[in-house]
Amino acid sequence: MLNNMQKIEEIIGHRYTKQELIMRAFTHSSYAHEHGGENYERLEFLGDSLLETITTLYLYSNFSNDEGTLSKMRAKVVSAKCLARVMKELKLDAHILVGGSINSKDIPDNVVADVYESIVASLLIDGGTKCARDFVMRTLLISKENVLDICASMVDYKTVLQEKLQSVGSHATYDSEDIIEDNKTMYRVSLLIDGVVVDTATDVSKKGGQEAVAKKYLERNGGIS
Repeated sequence: MLNNMQKIEEIIGHRYTKQELIMRAFTHSSYAHEHGGENYERLEFLGDSLLETITTLYLYSNFSNDEGTLSKMRAKVVSAKCLARVMKELKLDAHILVGGSINSKDIPDNVVADVYESIVASLLIDGGTKCARDFVMRTLLISKENVLDICASMVDYKTVLQEKLQSVGSHATYDSEDIIEDNKTMYRVSLLIDGVVVDTATDVSKKGGQEAVAKKYLERNGGIS
């Protein structure tokens, strides 16, 4: 069960009429598997789409950039890294319910970000579109300046690497293999440049591993500038 439900509602800024929604929004599948009940996956599916729509409308209304630039901005704003950072700033990550296969003191960013999206969906269902939008505006799309700060700080290492390689006629691909560490499934991701393995990294997700190995390679070879 969630501890201090009232405190969570105060942070989110909404008093739920259906408190099972907030419980579900914070419940990872590993916890539901061990203790029963529903997990957040359906809410996350809905919240992901709504968050993207809210962000798209905000960027279209507040920035005059071309479509390609706006798409890159949106990808950074709704990235797992950004949403996880917001959750941690709000101290909501500490309330996520996970099973024994996940370290509750070091929950992966992709899980923390999923819960942000689940909260957005729970607010839509319990309070309506304005309620969900207000939460996003208060915590993420705070101002144009905040959005620009996010875009400057959220580096897409895969894209940076690919653009660097394309400029010299090379190409990056990624391979991954499942490994078990401390009874958890991890992914060892290999970076191949023109078919040759040049670096590896391990993460809880394939996407995270790809970002990690691209960052690792870039840092070893002159950085991102």
